[in-house]
Amino acid sequence: MSDGVVLKSNRPCPAKWLPRKAKLVFEQLVDDLTESGVSITRADTHALSMASLCLDSVANAAKDEASARRLLGSKTATSRLVARAKKEAASAARNMMRAERDAQTWLGMLAATPASRAKLGIKPRAKKTGEFAHLIWPTSIV
Repeated sequence: MSDGVVLKSNRPCPAKWLPRKAKLVFEQLVDDLTESGVSITRADTHALSMASLCLDSVANAAKDEASARRLLGSKTATSRLVARAKKEAASAARNMMRAERDAQTWLGMLAATPASRAKLGIKPRAKKTGEFAHLIWPTSIV
């Protein structure tokens, strides 16, 4: 409770430094975790923010890679433009893999994966059908 602010909820708020789209991911992630039975508090704010930033980075890198690959398929692209697009596509793919790895690590620490919840003994609740439900719930039980 810094700066004399009195919070009425223990719900985490996104970090101020998060980009706008990552804040939306943060809110969805908090909702999905809460609905899956994970107990989260304001102390989890920074870990949730980092996970949200990583998930947003994955989405941005995927868009960048798709854009570069579209340019590669263009019939009117010059050889210099094609070479640049190849470099951009490769760079975006590397960035996406790095962000995916980091996101998976953060999600595991937050008990946002089925395996991490099983290790902690968190019992599953009713299935969620949100945008990030595929990260929270397995598609099939093996």
